[in-house]
Amino acid sequence: MARTKQMGVRGSRCRIFGLGGLLLLGSLGLGGCGTLTDAQLTELGIEYWDATPGGAISADEVGTVGDRIDVDGTLSLDSEKVWVYRAAALMGPTRLEATLIDLGYNGLSELTEDLDFSGESFLSGDVLASDLDATILQVHSDTGVYDLSLVKFGFIAGLDQLRLDANLSSDGSGGGKGGGGPVSASSSFDEWVPVVGLKAGFSIPLMAVTVFADGKMSGIFEDISLGTIEGDYLSTELRAGVDIDDGFQIGLGFRSIDAKFDDGGDNYDLDLGGGFLFLHMVF
Repeated sequence: MARTKQMGVRGSRCRIFGLGGLLLLGSLGLGGCGTLTDAQLTELGIEYWDATPGGAISADEVGTVGDRIDVDGTLSLDSEKVWVYRAAALMGPTRLEATLIDLGYNGLSELTEDLDFSGESFLSGDVLASDLDATILQVHSDTGVYDLSLVKFGFIAGLDQLRLDANLSSDGSGGGKGGGGPVSASSSFDEWVPVVGLKAGFSIPLMAVTVFADGKMSGIFEDISLGTIEGDYLSTELRAGVDIDDGFQIGLGFRSIDAKFDDGGDNYDLDLGGGFLFLHMVF
């Protein structure tokens, strides 16, 4: 009989149509004074991100200590090309921005050693099927923007929602010490994390286009405790492109997300990184 362990049920995922509503809600909490009617949509964008996973996961259970499992080695998770959605609005002097990243990784590998995950044992020789889903929703406000000739810089404050789900399964039919019967186990993490950060950029007008480059870094720069959860988190983004007639921005970028969280049993030490293409409409 298959042994199944379920620690969390993944809810329905957010989609791009929810970003506008999130910006309006965020304007109340992050935008300071003003009313919802003051918010003005200023930017809509899509990005095509080639996100390569790295790091490790583990999940303990009462009486057992989970093994640290390498996501790109043991689980054989490959890079995932995904669409990233972004919307921005102005509310008075404050710029509000929401970014939605939805990732799904799948891997298939043959185990060379026994592994314990979330109270279940996967045996050497088993063929392990793994799924790792990550949904990251970033709702940020830009305040205190300073303009120094061609260079601008400012401060970031906001909330990031991190939803991580790991699911491992095996039919137990492998060689070696395998053959113990089907096994499946899962763990999940879902938290809103307060973040602060910095952003900077410059632009150079050239005839009908403007060349620009910018970057931002936000997260928790020291260990934080959120109830039973401890960890740190850092999101970094670099971009370079052209602005055409103050209406369209196209270019290349690089994004890195480093999340390390331990909720007292499940441990996620993940880094996601890679280049992306972007196209934004500016109003």
